[in-house]
Amino acid sequence: MKVLDLPEKAMLCSGHAACPGCVEALSVRHVLATIGTDAMAVIPPSCMAIIAGAQPYSSLKIPVYQPTLESSAAAASGLRRALDAQGRHDTHVIVLAGDGGTYDIGF
Repeated sequence: MKVLDLPEKAMLCSGHAACPGCVEALSVRHVLATIGTDAMAVIPPSCMAIIAGAQPYSSLKIPVYQPTLESSAAAASGLRRALDAQGRHDTHVIVLAGDGGTYDIGF
């Protein structure tokens, strides 16, 4: 992907609660720019949940589901199956979790 291919409109709104210089916010900005608007995010309790903010005032411009820490994979799998049942096979489901939600507690 070329830099010129990135959309003009950011998928992570300014004014989010990330610390100044936070690499996670920058990473999420690029991930969302790459996958586009037809996506859903699963975000367990973590820094990313603070950055995303409470619903319906999320700083992400895609739907966000915030499950318990240990159930991110199960929640994403359930969302994927529900979207498939609705015929929405092109919608991306992503999990934005850190080491606690993926390996330590969520393993």
